[in-house]
Amino acid sequence: FRSGQFKLLACIPWDTQLVAPRVKDIAHFLQTTFIHEGDLSRRITRVTLIARTVENMLNSLKPGSLIITSADRTDIILATCMACLNGVQIGALLLTGEHEFSPTLLRFCQRAMDSGLSVLSIKSNSFQTALQVQNMSLEVPLDDGERIESVKNGIAQYFNPEWIKTLAIEQKEKLLTPAAFRYALTEKARIVHNTIVLPEGDELRTIQ
Repeated sequence: FRSGQFKLLACIPWDTQLVAPRVKDIAHFLQTTFIHEGDLSRRITRVTLIARTVENMLNSLKPGSLIITSADRTDIILATCMACLNGVQIGALLLTGEHEFSPTLLRFCQRAMDSGLSVLSIKSNSFQTALQVQNMSLEVPLDDGERIESVKNGIAQYFNPEWIKTLAIEQKEKLLTPAAFRYALTEKARIVHNTIVLPEGDELRTIQ
């Protein structure tokens, strides 16, 4: 750094929010089915695979969490829904395996789902599903305008402003008249012994 030959252009800290996919992105990537759609624009900032007892998993129920658990773990499902009713904005609940979601349990959890909780279902087991999520690309989807703006603004503030200024130096383009342009073009072609081929053969200017 002291030599002056090396220029630090930017130093960008890691920001979880800039790589946080939406629930809809997770659902599309895993090809899940919806038990309840909920708020598909919620951001997933952490992925938690839960196979523990309710008492030992309560600290995992945090805002932005994708809770992955087996579809027959009704205790975890109920604990997640209770957290939502207490104001914790869980990202989504992803149920794994071949088990069917009980209609009775669905009605019991309806209020939590109405708060925006998305409940997804996938046939693979919990471990396989968690591995799939970890392999998800962090590219920003083209339809995620909010995240695109966040990434641009989040990165821009850490660039060296002095270096940015050097990119904004005004460069005046030398304007040529049509006649001067034709002359310059033919002279360049003549020097290198090349032929000029013009498209649009029905255009009057080309013919001339």
